[in-house]
Amino acid sequence: YPINKNTKPPIGENIDDYLKDLVNWCLENTYPGFLTAEFAQEGTLSRSKLIQAFEDTKKFCIPDNRSLPDNCFVKEKFGISRAPNLLGRFLRHYDSGGSTDSSGSRSLGHTQEDSFKSHDHDLDLSKLYSLRGRLVTDYTSIRRDSNWSTGSTSFVTHIQYGDSIKSSDYPSYTKYKGDDETRPKNTCI
Repeated sequence: YPINKNTKPPIGENIDDYLKDLVNWCLENTYPGFLTAEFAQEGTLSRSKLIQAFEDTKKFCIPDNRSLPDNCFVKEKFGISRAPNLLGRFLRHYDSGGSTDSSGSRSLGHTQEDSFKSHDHDLDLSKLYSLRGRLVTDYTSIRRDSNWSTGSTSFVTHIQYGDSIKSSDYPSYTKYKGDDETRPKNTCI
């Protein structure tokens, strides 16, 4: 609606005409999943009216596991009674050949957890080069308190040493860790 109250609205005479035009424009120009779950939560008249306007098209539903209306396209054609629950999920296109999905060909609606592509990290060893000493392979201790009867303070009574610590033994990078690809949590559509 225009800022100036004396100017007529650009579309229709009332909010219902405006919502109808907005919904049609969105369906023609924008992927329907642009509405967030927070938007879909009931609580204000404008949210309810906009959600109803989208659902009245029979081509769109909020993907929050809600019951689908009887006249919804997917309910009539495919017998699906509930909207998918896509809260916090990205949508990933169905890959029938499995060429772009690291899990191969997945079924529609399958949920895939997030992952990081396998990788390693270089290590900065500059602070470690000055370390000197030997590894401890075994030790014995006794537990005593201040009067030397029994207690919770450990006193080492014997140490067995192993190899010397040498900077040449340090790895220069971490081991590879991760999956075939980096991806967010997603659902196959």
